[in-house]
Amino acid sequence: MYVKNAPNWLNVRSGAGTNYSKVGKLYNGDKVTVYETKGNWSRIGDGKWVSSNYLSSSSPSKPSNPIKNTVGQIKVLKQNCYLYANSNLTGTKYPYLKNTRVKILKNISSSVDYIQVIKTGRKAYVQNKYLK
Repeated sequence: MYVKNAPNWLNVRSGAGTNYSKVGKLYNGDKVTVYETKGNWSRIGDGKWVSSNYLSSSSPSKPSNPIKNTVGQIKVLKQNCYLYANSNLTGTKYPYLKNTRVKILKNISSSVDYIQVIKTGRKAYVQNKYLK
């Protein structure tokens, strides 16, 4: 099975339901093995469940949201925004001003980058729609 049509990523949970804690994430095009299903949930490993709504048996010809390699590029923030401690844009959030210069350290997904603020050295995650 393949992850398909996930908005940004697909949360992997510790049980079959949204009330269970998040234990990881998958992206469109990721391949998984389904070991069992419960209702609309599929177990893809020990203590790892995903919504079956985002799984497909058809192999993707190309990723639906390809990640552009921008690692090493220097960018500026287009507007005031938050940088986040966690790659799923949760945890501590840090407010930053428009025109702050950052260096891209890693492309996490088609919509999230791991960056370093040039002036302060802070490393954090940002939605790349805020970068120019």
